Amino acid sequence: MKIVEDFFNSLKGRLIEDPSTVKLREKAKTYSISNDNGILLFHTKIKARQPKANIIEGIDPEQRVLEGVERVQNALKKYKSRDFYVINRKIGTGGISFNIRAYIPVEFPHLALMTQLNFFHPEEDTKPDFITLALPDTQDLLVFVDYDDGTNVLLGTDYYGELKMSFLRLAMNYSRDFFNSIGLHASSKYYRLKTREGFVEKGVLIFGLSGTGKSTLTMSDHGLEEPEEATVRQDDIVILRSDGHAYGTERNFYPKTDSLPHIPSLIPAVMNPLSVLENVTVKNGRVDFEDLTVSSNARAIAIREYVRNAENRIDLDRVDILFFLTRNPLMPAGLKTSSPEQAVGYFMLGESVRTSAEAGKPEPVRVPGFDPFMLEPKWKTAMRLYEFLERHRGVEVILLNTGYVGNVKVTPEETSQIILEAVREEIKWRYDDHLRAYIPVSVPGMDITRLDPYKIIGEAYGGELEELRKDRVMFLESTLPQLKFLADYI
Repeated sequence: MKIVEDFFNSLKGRLIEDPSTVKLREKAKTYSISNDNGILLFHTKIKARQPKANIIEGIDPEQRVLEGVERVQNALKKYKSRDFYVINRKIGTGGISFNIRAYIPVEFPHLALMTQLNFFHPEEDTKPDFITLALPDTQDLLVFVDYDDGTNVLLGTDYYGELKMSFLRLAMNYSRDFFNSIGLHASSKYYRLKTREGFVEKGVLIFGLSGTGKSTLTMSDHGLEEPEEATVRQDDIVILRSDGHAYGTERNFYPKTDSLPHIPSLIPAVMNPLSVLENVTVKNGRVDFEDLTVSSNARAIAIREYVRNAENRIDLDRVDILFFLTRNPLMPAGLKTSSPEQAVGYFMLGESVRTSAEAGKPEPVRVPGFDPFMLEPKWKTAMRLYEFLERHRGVEVILLNTGYVGNVKVTPEETSQIILEAVREEIKWRYDDHLRAYIPVSVPGMDITRLDPYKIIGEAYGGELEELRKDRVMFLESTLPQLKFLADYI
């Protein structure tokens, strides 16, 4: 992005390149909220990612892009004498990886520290693939994404999640467009389970918008004991290659802390002198994860090596099951899709609720791919997944309703059990004519009949499903006309 290049060519301040983590911690202590736990903790002005209205992509209409460039230029004028940290890191460690560089004003050392902690050490003297210039203390609020140049400019936001995703957004979309792969807003796990035929080993991806239980389900070890295991590879973004290999992207984790009561294995990684807390409440000197007074989107950099069931490896050799987390009262607790077309249809519907990670009130939403970071053209991502599922017919796709069936709550324990038994291949499924897919008849360890939508909703269920189907078809045809062929399968 030429205006960013010109800005640094005329910069009068210093560029402090890759300061040590120790130095950044010392600088950040000045800004930390005091707490008896001795953990770095910061309360930010902005507490969630920016809504779509505040994001301008280089492929947007020309007038909108020109307005964005002007806003960036006006902001840059006020920074010409400032000092910046330059943080060089790397996304991923495997066959698909990207070098990244963040420019962060020295008044925000915690953002530099969190970037260092969250990504990997880069190779020396390597040109960055992606650059983000963060200007957190502007009055203007804007995320400007120059896709062609691999550059982001963040105005007015000091929320780390925005900085983190500025890099991962580009990594996901570059993987789609240049590496014949799919960048996915999903976590990854490896399972080794005992069955009647012996042990099975499977790779699993879990998709879901923030707040739908993705981290809780990802971190769950299901109470397994050796030689069985359920281990965590990634918690947010993976890159799925056409041969089924899933590459991880991040060194550590960035979970919402209100989920910690449901994820005991994560607590040592969060309550750790090396971690960094963001927008967590401090009460009577102690951090309080259940008090959401400061923000319902409180976060932490959780240190991987202190998560009991997290591996050092971040990649999966192959993927066997995709789980989509949805929240729709007309959906059963579990649904196994009947075709690649149906699976991709549900993927692009992305039905859930808006959550606290993104500004706005909770409400039903459709986010294609369960991925608020997907760049246009979105239909290309859908076709990548369709090609993958056509090529790998043995890969199962299962929807999990983590909200309510009718007015009956699906508990996290029930969803976790469905995942476990689906991986173990112990669920009995039957084809349902209304849903045009398979629903569970029995799940070991739980009473699945408690969540039967036909019993809960009654005779009206079939008619309500038909109305939902019409609405889904309208959504696909109006927003993704290239994918209208999927409408016959949902």
